[in-house]
Amino acid sequence: MNHKKIESLKKEFKKEAVADIDESDIKKVYEYIESGNEQKIKKAIEVAMSNSELQSSIEKRYLILVRARLNNPDATIEDLSKDILKKQERRTFQSKYISKTFISYSYMSDEQTKLIVDFIGAMVKNHLDIEEFISKAKETSNEDELKTLFDKYGSKLKEDIQNEVEKYKEGWYGEICCKLLDMELEKVMFEKTSFYEANKSLVLREYMFFLGMIAEDRLYMDIYQSDIPEFTEVFWMLKEIPKTNWGDTEPNFPELSLSYKRDGIMRIGDDGLWVYILDRYPTFEYHSEEILLCDDGDHERAIESYTKALEKKEDGRGYYGRGLTYLGWNYEKYKLASMDFEKAAMLGVDVSDGYYSIGTYLFNSDCYKEGARYLTKSIESRKNNESYYYRCLCNRNLGMNREALNDIDSAIEIGGEKLKYLSVKALLLNVLNECEGAISLFNRVIKMEPSVDCYWSRGRAYRKLGKYQKTIEDFTAAIELARNKRTISTLLVLRADAYKSLNDMDNVWKDLHCAVEKDPDNAAVYLDTIELYITTCEYAKGLEYIKEHEKEILENCAEHQKLIFLYLKATILITLNMSIESFKKDINTLSNKGMDLEWNFSHTNKWLVESYLSQGKKDEIAHLTEVLAGKKKGK
Repeated sequence: MNHKKIESLKKEFKKEAVADIDESDIKKVYEYIESGNEQKIKKAIEVAMSNSELQSSIEKRYLILVRARLNNPDATIEDLSKDILKKQERRTFQSKYISKTFISYSYMSDEQTKLIVDFIGAMVKNHLDIEEFISKAKETSNEDELKTLFDKYGSKLKEDIQNEVEKYKEGWYGEICCKLLDMELEKVMFEKTSFYEANKSLVLREYMFFLGMIAEDRLYMDIYQSDIPEFTEVFWMLKEIPKTNWGDTEPNFPELSLSYKRDGIMRIGDDGLWVYILDRYPTFEYHSEEILLCDDGDHERAIESYTKALEKKEDGRGYYGRGLTYLGWNYEKYKLASMDFEKAAMLGVDVSDGYYSIGTYLFNSDCYKEGARYLTKSIESRKNNESYYYRCLCNRNLGMNREALNDIDSAIEIGGEKLKYLSVKALLLNVLNECEGAISLFNRVIKMEPSVDCYWSRGRAYRKLGKYQKTIEDFTAAIELARNKRTISTLLVLRADAYKSLNDMDNVWKDLHCAVEKDPDNAAVYLDTIELYITTCEYAKGLEYIKEHEKEILENCAEHQKLIFLYLKATILITLNMSIESFKKDINTLSNKGMDLEWNFSHTNKWLVESYLSQGKKDEIAHLTEVLAGKKKGK
């Protein structure tokens, strides 16, 4: 038998050896796809094409990688019929070039570098919507918000990749993913590297996100005599901006697309000085050491070095750099930083960002008055939308709502109609009882991004206008979006109140029962239920309800709610000819504290006018109501 005949028989044997697959055995389907055997791959595709759920699972795992490898965004599952990663290509991920702490592209060809970028980027894109992340990143107003956002997306991404791996981790896909997830990346090195094709990868931005996510700390990238890698706009959105070292290669960075300034450091050659990429606060030679010390976290030595340099030569940029270093070391040193900013400003340096950093730190520390003062300094140095925005928030928390409204208008004028600006303005208009204007803005915000808070707030605006049906519709929409039990319970109570205004008592009782089931510790539910017993003249049932739940109400309620509870209890006891002397003193003591009771007395007042109680009882309850309602209005 000749050699060709033998090979032909071998092929026939291989074809016959491919067993059928049960479409419910997803591990076996994955095993066939990752087998490298063309017949097995075809068999797996055949099975998948007859089951939409299985097809969806396979596409989620492999299709983006196929599209990236083929440079074809329209490739389909049927293109899986070819081996996605050949044996030799798989070895690239197990080689010395990808270690626990580094990726080395040194001397790699276009095919090799694109392979790595394609796999990593596809693995990420399977679970991360990069457009959504970029859009959310552009809405952040400072680095802290961005870092929180990056951590949120990064944590979810790691979890999702791990869950996908668990479905079948014996093949090459699971092995490579596990190795990549286990990295603590410190360096990415390019030396005489061909990266032209990798720069055109369909998943380059996702690849950049992964590098930032898996980095142990600030990533170091060394580019020597290589094709210039395209970092993409994601570079500026990573949790920590990588340090870059450029040798015989022209530095190239993407445009910063955030609304605030971020900066990283770079140098030309191993012996070059470390300098800021965007020259945000321009450096001069003696700053190189300080920048490097700050980058390594040694702020104390950096400050000593700044101080020595400033003793030799006073310079506004040096004072500004030292001030920022104080903040980088510990924000509690903001007063020292502020002194340096003042000196820098006197020497002609724009210190707006420095004062902004202090102002936002104080805002986040609930020091609103002091925060507003520093944000004013930021605005005086250079008018900018984010300083106006945060001063608006400070003023809002100080109860200075008209001033806050002026600030948010300035933020919108400079920074445009961002979602968060419009949301805050709508809330302020609502607080200032400009309800029609608030509703108009909430309509726009909800079209942009529906949320629990927006529906809740618009519902409150409708409630103020007496449009209870629309109030109910908005609270219903908020309930459907809400995930937190306390939030849902509170919204049910508010919706019950709106139903009460429409005399729809069946839905009032239904919502209150649902509210207590959702969150038995929500004191507001019990208070509304007691009030309902009063306004429906079921006083004896109300008293039974109080006796049954009094202990848990008092254990879970805030101080202002305790006063409302005692008021409602007193109202029921008076209607039943029972004494309130035992706790009348408690009512007077609490009412004298001038708390905001957050309670609507209109239902009680209406009931009192329409009830058949004796005039003496009415007068006694009216007196209590007047005392509490007076405190509510701040009298």
